[in-house]
Amino acid sequence: MTADLSLHEAALRRAAGLHQAGALPDAEFRLIERLLIADRHRLVDPPPGWFYRPPRSLTWIIGLGEDGPRPARPLRGMGYLQFLLRHPNRDIPALQVAHHGRLDEGQLRQLFHENGKARAAVTMALSRVRKLLPERLAAHLGETIFTGALCGYHPEPQRIPRWRLEP
Repeated sequence: MTADLSLHEAALRRAAGLHQAGALPDAEFRLIERLLIADRHRLVDPPPGWFYRPPRSLTWIIGLGEDGPRPARPLRGMGYLQFLLRHPNRDIPALQVAHHGRLDEGQLRQLFHENGKARAAVTMALSRVRKLLPERLAAHLGETIFTGALCGYHPEPQRIPRWRLEP
């Protein structure tokens, strides 16, 4: 991202130099300036994201940036994804993800023998859900969701979408 911003700044300086030298008309310079500034905001400002189920509805509302919000049919695993999105940059035992975080440490230990089943259930559900998501959201989650004994949503801190996880 830093390289992209440096390129934007260099392009803006070059356009300003050409404008000052009279080689770039004022209207064209202003257009280039507006486009570069708008694109810079796209790089710096995280996109909005949607991943929630309205009350008394079976349909989820999902999307990321220009790919949303849009309705999506419910699938097992949507709740797992939503739970991970609520807890960015944390490693969470698969069993806790499978129970949506409603277990305390003692309950987790009691159910530890089920962890292999929970890990497989979470991994399979997330894989199935990602195949049906809008392209941009699927790509983002494919790069940032990790599953195994520990599961997590690990986006770059400066690029975490502004998630709407509640209606």
